[in-house]
Amino acid sequence: MSTQLDKLVESLDIEQNIYIQVHKIPDPDALSSALGIKHLLETRNIHAEIVYKGRASKSVSRMKELLHPINVINLDKEEINPIKSSDNIIYVDCQYGSSNVSNIGGTPTACIDHHQIHKKFNYKFADIRSNVGACATIVYNWFIECNEPLPPNIASALLYGIKIDTLEMTRGVSKLDLEAYSELHKIADLDKMQELQKNSRDFEDVLSFREALRNIYISNRVCYTYMGFNKKNEVMAEISEFLLDLGDIDFVVAFTDVMNGIRFSIRSATPNLNAGEIASEVLETIGNGGGHPHMAGGFAESIHFINLPDITAKMKFIIDKFDEKIQEKLTNNLILDNKITQVN
Repeated sequence: MSTQLDKLVESLDIEQNIYIQVHKIPDPDALSSALGIKHLLETRNIHAEIVYKGRASKSVSRMKELLHPINVINLDKEEINPIKSSDNIIYVDCQYGSSNVSNIGGTPTACIDHHQIHKKFNYKFADIRSNVGACATIVYNWFIECNEPLPPNIASALLYGIKIDTLEMTRGVSKLDLEAYSELHKIADLDKMQELQKNSRDFEDVLSFREALRNIYISNRVCYTYMGFNKKNEVMAEISEFLLDLGDIDFVVAFTDVMNGIRFSIRSATPNLNAGEIASEVLETIGNGGGHPHMAGGFAESIHFINLPDITAKMKFIIDKFDEKIQEKLTNNLILDNKITQVN
């Protein structure tokens, strides 16, 4: 019986270059998953380069520092041979056409991901499981399916990716995530894991928290916060999680100005408000967004804010768009609940 790795290999044109692309500003889950796929391809004597665009988070820099060898190419900073239209692109922890994925050329060949599908694409091969908490869990499953031994540095990277993406195994955790976490824990270098978790924040991050807490608006258990200019993705995620932990908050929309628009981090603590759906539907006419029921991200293009004079006007515009969609979702869920009650 063919394994997922067999199917991926069959989908590739091995006469052409192979690139494993992760999303902009890659997080530990994306990097560890790409590292695992690269290693598995090498067991079949197939070479692939891991590439991305955008700034790497501090935690990813720490992974590269502590878990040698990890070779990742930032296409914004490093020169490589031009990517040809015939070259294979394997998307890992992301999907072709998403707002957090740069178009680097090549042929979109395969996708390994755990996010919800918002734009269907006809890959030659895809393993997309939106019911698991981390892409690293899927990659762990590939190793088990192929009966391939897990090197300690890759096990450590995958374990760290699962830890971060599931918020210490408290968010979106499946049975497979639990298995992966338990088994990887037996193989990983736990001393390096502790080092990875140290010194991951700096004083600039503290200032980002202050900015976010100064610019909060709360309405009907929904919290909006403006974080200032060009804040890090991982800090936005932490602030969103922090605000969601407050007792009277069910939904969080955090946003930051960037050079060409506004970037969003969205969290939900209620099944009545699917963060991924709301991000996709609110932002589809001004940018794009998507993610999981409990967490999502998105981007709005600056052209839609040209006539707004200041951040107060921007906040009102954003709050009004999200609030309209949130109230629509809550009303629809209430009607559905009433229908179910009547049937029962």
